[in-house]
Amino acid sequence: NKMVVTFTGMNASLDYPLTIGIKKVFAKELAQMQVIKDGQLNPDGIKRLLAKYNGRAERDLILTDNNTRNTIQVNWQPTIINRNKNAILFINKGKIEQDNQTIGLINHKEELSEGNIFQFFTITDLEGNQIAQAQKNNNTSLVSITTYNNKNIQFDTPQKSINIFDLEKSIVKKLIQEGYL
Repeated sequence: NKMVVTFTGMNASLDYPLTIGIKKVFAKELAQMQVIKDGQLNPDGIKRLLAKYNGRAERDLILTDNNTRNTIQVNWQPTIINRNKNAILFINKGKIEQDNQTIGLINHKEELSEGNIFQFFTITDLEGNQIAQAQKNNNTSLVSITTYNNKNIQFDTPQKSINIFDLEKSIVKKLIQEGYL
């Protein structure tokens, strides 16, 4: 038996084992992982809990007891990251680096659909939690980004045909400007 824990503001969930005294055990675990800090859900604590239980990257805290079907929901707003938005940005072998530190990862794939080539990008934090997905049709200059909290960000590239490195850099810069990285 398990209890499903979903952090809807972060697009994350995990399966938590059901045991005798689950409420007390789970509350203790939340405190140890600092999931709730100063009365607010703490993104770093959530990431620690997800990592421990191999959580999946979904969103607001939803606790469901599979036996009783009781559900508790706590709304959570993502923390906007303050970063030097003008600092030099490096992308090397999928690692995103700024301010002399790795701040995330970007993965790229290309697909052919109905005669059009599409570029798809997945941007994750260092724990593997998905921050955003981006896509671009090679026949247009428009780039479309969907963030983990379902915000849609669109922007135009200088030209329709742009090399992958410059495209990755543009996507990451936009996410940094919007506070996601």
